[in-house]
Amino acid sequence: MYLIILCNRYHFKIRLKEFFVVEKLWFGDIELFSASYLVKLKELAGVTAIIPDNYRTHNAGYKVSEDILDRSPFPRGWPEWPESKRALAAQDGIDLVPTYAGIAIQSDDTPLLRLMEVCDKAGIQIYAHSGMWGYAGNIFPDLGFLNIYSERIDKKMSPLAIPLCPNEKSVIDFEIKSVADVMKRYSLNKLDFDHGHYPPLANPYGLLGCACWRCRKRAGELGYDFDAMTEAVRDFHSKLKHITASLLETVYTSANSYKDAITLLGADKELFRWLEYRTVVVSEHMQKVSDGIINALGKTVTINSQLITPSMAYLCGQEVGSWAKSVEYVTPGWASHVGWLEALVNNFIALADLLAKTAHVDEEFALKLIYRIFSYEDIAMPTGIAGLKDYAFDPVEIYKKEIAFADAAMPEGGKILYPFDASLITKGRMDEIADVIRSFAPAGIVCFNWGKDNTDAELLSIGKC
Repeated sequence: MYLIILCNRYHFKIRLKEFFVVEKLWFGDIELFSASYLVKLKELAGVTAIIPDNYRTHNAGYKVSEDILDRSPFPRGWPEWPESKRALAAQDGIDLVPTYAGIAIQSDDTPLLRLMEVCDKAGIQIYAHSGMWGYAGNIFPDLGFLNIYSERIDKKMSPLAIPLCPNEKSVIDFEIKSVADVMKRYSLNKLDFDHGHYPPLANPYGLLGCACWRCRKRAGELGYDFDAMTEAVRDFHSKLKHITASLLETVYTSANSYKDAITLLGADKELFRWLEYRTVVVSEHMQKVSDGIINALGKTVTINSQLITPSMAYLCGQEVGSWAKSVEYVTPGWASHVGWLEALVNNFIALADLLAKTAHVDEEFALKLIYRIFSYEDIAMPTGIAGLKDYAFDPVEIYKKEIAFADAAMPEGGKILYPFDASLITKGRMDEIADVIRSFAPAGIVCFNWGKDNTDAELLSIGKC
């Protein structure tokens, strides 16, 4: 609902929002949530629900029906993996399992059952948690991501961010069946999904795919000219290889957004159709999975899905307006490749390095250009890559900006669970963060402090949202 205010010949449109927090979630390691700490989270921070996770299994540790695992497109578990796949995962720094799409690991659920009992006594709900198709494409190449040159993406990209094909039916089906099975087994009515996106821009080669046979087929069904789109991407990629310093100067002078920059660098309309097509694929994937889970359960459940860094989300396939229609809430991402703060830093570093090396410009100019086209000129950001790596900037200012981007992108009726980073990086600034989030009258927040207790004063700050 909107309120229209008329003032002479100008009018202002203001979105009316709920003026109270509906949900306060805490995402953290399952071992964080002791009985005493859960009481504190509820009484001091107002936490209504938790999203327990385990970094080794990428979920809280569930039992899954054997027949579903038997029909999984993935191996049953780490002990049964071929040595070649174990070696690939080891290269990625994963000591047990990759991040699966769906829930493909059979776990000892004793810790989860114990936590459920404690949460029931404390009056705190539990979200089921699962990854989607955004990881492990290098480990499962038959299901994985192909670029416009029909190549498998390799170490040119961050290994953890090579996705599966978003149009692979067996993956979609398994996401539905495994998650619905877990939610039935544990009588869970809330669900958190992450990694439903194309690779973040820290992996710029991700913009070149997915271009496998599945994606060609689906593009045709949706009315897109796949050959024209991929030819436009190839042409643009070729132009970028020969980019000059003078052209970048023109972009810096004339572009006010990354879409302006892409146009000035020589993109045609089919490249923008490519980006649009990718957003349709992401929204469609999320809708199919959401509908499938609801149908399998026979009831409506709350579904919450991760939003990658809002300033760059569209380039990762997340057009927030359409994608958010398939879920109840849009929530922040937390992992180093997709978290609102970490991903921004990684993205800026990768793009600046790419521009500097290709056009033979210094990294200070490359960063100035990137800050401009992603609307970061008004924040005091580092002039060099080393400063970004050292986090020589104000993280709270970045949160303010990205929260504003998310709010602007969300259509009427959409609900954002805003990020509240409760880790050391925001220590001493939590009242300020609470004030910022509260100013947007949010549908809720998701707090994050992996495996660490916060002080009572910090929890009270969170409670002010």
